[in-house]
Amino acid sequence: MPIIMLNRSFNYSLFPMNPNNENISDQFSSFLPITIGISSLIGTIFSILSLIRYFCERDFRSYFNYIYHNMLIFCLINSIIYVPSFYVGVYLSWFIIFPIFCTIFLIHGYAIFAGLAYLLMWSSLEQHIYYFRINRSISYCRQIFPLIIVVIFVYICSILIVLLPKCSKEKICEACFMQNFLSVILFQLYTFFIPILIMICSTIILLWRLFKQRTKLNKHRRWIRLKRMFYQAIIYLGWYCLSYWPYNTYSLLISYDSNRFDSIILKNISYLFSIYGIQLLPLLTFFIFKSNKKQKLNKYIISNQIQNNRKKQQKFNIKWLTNRKQMPIVQRF
Repeated sequence: MPIIMLNRSFNYSLFPMNPNNENISDQFSSFLPITIGISSLIGTIFSILSLIRYFCERDFRSYFNYIYHNMLIFCLINSIIYVPSFYVGVYLSWFIIFPIFCTIFLIHGYAIFAGLAYLLMWSSLEQHIYYFRINRSISYCRQIFPLIIVVIFVYICSILIVLLPKCSKEKICEACFMQNFLSVILFQLYTFFIPILIMICSTIILLWRLFKQRTKLNKHRRWIRLKRMFYQAIIYLGWYCLSYWPYNTYSLLISYDSNRFDSIILKNISYLFSIYGIQLLPLLTFFIFKSNKKQKLNKYIISNQIQNNRKKQQKFNIKWLTNRKQMPIVQRF
């Protein structure tokens, strides 16, 4: 998650706005916090709606859906904790007054940034186990297990990233590892390049497995469902690339040569890609995963038809037996 600095002289700045910077117009500076607040509000609403639907409808709590809904927890952390902390730190100057507040802010930001990536990577690996099996509902303990593992992992890594490195120059609310190009590369590998490579390789292998078994599944309804789930995985992979690629690339370039690639406008745009991308995830989850009301209605109609047919058959058998009992003895033989 991008971090913010308050001074233009800090070349590793990740703050999206700088009131003291003359190169940024007042309109652009006021536009950023408003849009960030609106996007966070929209993301929070759709996250809550998606989670309510997830817990109310049992069909959503399956092997193919639960990871994508677990990712909404990080979206809520972003909109409820990270974004309000950003406003408090900038406009009330808490980043300067309380260094511990800035440290907590940085830890949450890096944890959110990495947590979404590793949950999506977990989903891309796990789908090879359950993709060709029957989609069944799972217990709550099984659902929260990956979330707990990923939360513990990313927060431990974020705490180490923020607290261990020592700064050669004191800067306001910035992780010290940003001053070392090699440390920045390691951070990019941890948060972006390793997850994206695993997801791309996993998706290619899954496509090959799906293509290999198409002849066996082509005549079944499962084929349509498997293709739909594969398209969903592609959509989430595209979301990850669009949300993470711009800012990570720009941060890597600016840490390599700040004099050549330093641009506040490009930095703000790449930051907005990350913020809006994270808040776009709840909308994707809400509209991609829809309840199968028609399928439930068809199942209900079919079950009623089966029950009616059974009742008719039972009535027919009862009538036949009664008529047989009433027949004369000669006709019985």
